[in-house]
Formats: sequence, structure tokens, C-alpha cells
Amino acid sequence: MKNILLTLILVITSAANSMAAEQNDVQEQAEKIASAIATPLFNYDEETIASIITTMVADSGAIRAIELFDNTSESILFETYKTEDNQLLIGKSYPEEEKKLLQKLHHPVVYEQEEIGVLQLYYRSGGESSLNLTAEERAWIKANPEIRVGNEMDWPPFDFSEDGKPMGYSIDFFELVAQKSGLKPQFINGYTWTELLAMLKAGELDVLPAIYETEERKNEIAFTTGYYSQPTVMLVSGNNHDIKTLNDLSGKRLAAIKGFAITDMIAEKYPDIELDLVDGLLDGIMAVSTGQSDAFIDSIGNISYLTEKNFIPNVKIITDESLDVLVNPALHIGVSRNNAILRNILQKGLQAVTRDEQSALTSRWLGGFDQLEQSEPSTGIQSKSGVSQKTLWLAVGVITLLILLVTMGAVITRLSKSAKINIQFGTRSFRRITILLLGLFISLVILASWLTLERNRQAIIGDVENTLKSTLQTTWERMHLWVDGKQNFLRLLERNPEL
Repeated sequence: MKNILLTLILVITSAANSMAAEQNDVQEQAEKIASAIATPLFNYDEETIASIITTMVADSGAIRAIELFDNTSESILFETYKTEDNQLLIGKSYPEEEKKLLQKLHHPVVYEQEEIGVLQLYYRSGGESSLNLTAEERAWIKANPEIRVGNEMDWPPFDFSEDGKPMGYSIDFFELVAQKSGLKPQFINGYTWTELLAMLKAGELDVLPAIYETEERKNEIAFTTGYYSQPTVMLVSGNNHDIKTLNDLSGKRLAAIKGFAITDMIAEKYPDIELDLVDGLLDGIMAVSTGQSDAFIDSIGNISYLTEKNFIPNVKIITDESLDVLVNPALHIGVSRNNAILRNILQKGLQAVTRDEQSALTSRWLGGFDQLEQSEPSTGIQSKSGVSQKTLWLAVGVITLLILLVTMGAVITRLSKSAKINIQFGTRSFRRITILLLGLFISLVILASWLTLERNRQAIIGDVENTLKSTLQTTWERMHLWVDGKQNFLRLLERNPEL
């Protein structure tokens, strides 16, 4: 009986969390729509309003109907709803009986801090929400119970394999999208990126789960919207101080992976750079570390992951804004251009992934690298001694108070030469005020000193904790590499006894 109750509690809790996450997604979608239509609504541009709304809700399974009210006349300026076949009927009102079965959400439309309209969304919640696939899309899924998905060998932490097992952020993200779409992926690995790209174009693969979008690729590949973006960076030798931007590579050697979008872009726009073609990410990083190449370019997450995991020495990361201009850093899901139905199914599945689900994947695979790039820059400047800027300000405050006290003492000493003032100094009220001010000053000094000591204590504890974690992690990884190396060596001896 207890197990049944626990199961029911878990089911109810899971359903509640799912409904809350979905409501948050609808709220976020409403905010985006309201922001996008604010200017055309102010100008009464109904055609633009209709275009924006229909585009933004076309692939949303939860949202079933939208009404836009004008604040001045309180009349409906725009309305639309979806049929069960997921077709948008513009200018049509959702049947009243159907409205009663839906959740309703209001959101103001604001232009220059003035509310000019109200957006009213009707949506399905919880288990009622679905991708609302069309009849054609449902038939395609039924006819294709498995889809062939390309899995790279060495592009961690996004798309790689270990002992033939697909791993990475993009792999887990795609499995989540496939689950929501009703698709079953069959991962295919053991091929280079160039080979996987050729297999997709030849129809031997259905999907590539992590691919950059370029104008050239659009001719043969259909892309979903991007699902993750990170900066592109340059890796150079640790003692190289001459290379700071892409332009500094003129006449130098750049390690580049065959078939990558960035490789094609550099070959076209920077013909003076000599390309050292390599097969994979680790090969490119090692080429820089050993001095074979002067630089290597890829996303910061990939480079950071492999350099730390493999303890690669003598390298450093250089940021250059021109790299992100050169190639769009957003990852997409790509399918054959001839398979628009599959692209649309995956797009709906992608949009059904909640922020909480994606955050969990980000924490698992990207952890520190994502926080490094996504978080805002710290404003606490550290001095050489390790004291933060806030602590310095506290010290300045204490010194300022001391200066004020000395100044007040000098002024009081000068005034005390006056007989009239001497009489006032001797009164009981003056003594009370003096004691109160001194008590307040001493309290401020004690508080400032305590805050300074507490901040330094926390900083020291934090440094010790981080050092211990780093040491333990490094020790574990080195032991893991040693064990793996020993096992690989023993297997090599078994296969080659003559060694």
C-alpha cells in the first residue's frame, strides 16, 4: 500500500512539474509575441501583426488559439485558431465549447511603457498538450519507425562516441526531441565528419544532430532552429604572443578539420592562411601543442573539454570577434533537403523541450564551460594580494571615518578656546550626544572590521575548497587514464605476443 501511495505521489508531482514548466513556456511565448507585435499594433499594421503571430505559433503544440484586443476600442483586432490537423484559420474565432476545455492566459502589449493592447492565448496543459502533428506527419512516423542518425566519433562534449556508444549534449538533446516527436533514433558511428556529411546528402542518413548552418549547406540540408550557441575561439601555443586575431595567421599554418564549415569559410576568405587538414578535434589541438601548426579554431566548449580531459600542455585560448562573424556558432539539427516532413516533426519536438530539461542537459555536459561563457562578467576586481574590490571599499570607508574623527577633533579643539563654547561642552546634553556619536562610530568600525574578516574567511575557505576539488578531480582523471593505458597495453600484448 505504501509503494502504491508513493507511486501516486511521484506521478502527481511529475504531472504538476510538467504543467508548471509548460505554463512557463506559454508565458515566455506570450512575452515574445507581445514584444514583437508592439510596434505594428501601435501603427495599426494588421498585416504585419498577422504575419508575426502566425509565424511564432505555427509549431507550438500547446497554443490552440489567439485573440488580440485593442485597449482603446476594446475590440478584437486579430484572432486565429488551430484545427485538429494543426492548420491555422486566420480571422476565425475558436468555438466557445472548445474554449472551455482550454487554459487561458492574458498578456499586455506595451509600447513605450503604455499598455496598448491585450494578448489572449488559449492553450492545452499537462497531458493534453501534444505536438499536434498533421495527418501526413503522423503517417510518416508510422511508416518510418526508425530514423538513421549520424554520430561523430570525436566532437566532445556535444557529439562523440566511446566504445561505439553515442554520447554528448547533442546526442541527449536529440534523444529528448525524438522521444517527444514519437521517433526512434538508430545512431550510426565509426565515420569521419566528412563521411557523415556525404552520407546525409546521399540519403544514407536521415539526420545529423549537431551541425552549423551555412548558405552553401542550405542547398542540400534543411535545418531546424538553433538549440545551443557558444563562441568560436582560436587555440595557439602557450608561448606565442604574435597571434591575436585571424588576420595574424596570414602566411602561417592553421590546423583545420576536413568538411567543417569553418574550414571552408577560411579557405574562401583567407587564402593566405596555409591549412593543415586533420581528421578530428583532438588531432587539431595536438597539432598546436606539438608545434606542427600555429593555430586551431573551434568552439570554446569543445576545445576546453578536450584540453582539460587530456592534460594537453603548451596551449592557450584566444578570443576574436571576427570568428563568430565568419561562422554562425549556433548548433542545429539537419536533415536532407528532400525530407521536409521529418524536419517539421523534429522542429515541433525541439520546441516541446522545456527550459528545465535543457538546463539539466547543460549542467550535465557543459557545466563549467557553459557558465564561463553564459554568465555575466564579474565586477569584483581582485588585487595582487587576493583582496576583492568590496573589501578595499570597506577599508577606504574605515579610513574615511578615522579622518573625519581627527578633523572633528581639530575643529572641537579650536572651538574650545571660546568661553561660550566651553560652557556648552560642560552640559549634560552635550556629553550624551558625544557618547552617542562615539558609540556609533565604534559600532561602524567594529561592523566594517567584522565584514572584512568574514569576507576574507569565506574567500579563503572557497579557495581551499576549489583547490581540493581540483586536486581530487585531477588525481582521479590521471588514475583513470593510467588504468586505461595499462589495459590498452595489455590488450596490445595479447594481440602481438612478439612485443
